[in-house]
Amino acid sequence: MAYYVKIGNPREFRRDVLEASKKVIGCLQANRNVQFIRQRKLELMRGLQEQVKELSLLFSKLDDLFPDKELREEALQRLRQAEEERKQALRRALEEKRAQEAAARERAEDDAGYAEHPDMRDEVAWHADDAAADDDSEQESALPPPRSEADKLQSALASIEKKLASLQ
Repeated sequence: MAYYVKIGNPREFRRDVLEASKKVIGCLQANRNVQFIRQRKLELMRGLQEQVKELSLLFSKLDDLFPDKELREEALQRLRQAEEERKQALRRALEEKRAQEAAARERAEDDAGYAEHPDMRDEVAWHADDAAADDDSEQESALPPPRSEADKLQSALASIEKKLASLQ
């Protein structure tokens, strides 16, 4: 038993079937592209996971080579404290210099009255030269020698090594 169905416009029907087939093929191609992208993504994720494991291992080895965190924090604290002490010494030296300059101005003002007398001019000049020499020598002795970053790091390293030696 065969049944036949009459198609009203066979050309239009054929065109509709071909367009539907074209859309199905387009969807299949898009699906294949998505599957390819997913597969590539999985490969990249596996590679990334291996790299993360390797980095984790290297970081743990690197962490073992560094001293304990507490020792590093103590060294940083000492560096900060030394820097603060240096700043305070510079402030004190600056205050002393200002006080000496003020005292020198007062002496100069007092000596200005003596300088009006011809007999006292040589003595005033001698006092002014002596005060300037005292200011320079006190300024040089009050300022600590400047330390470079390398010197600071070297002293921090030495102190860390001393602590490590005392722990062993």
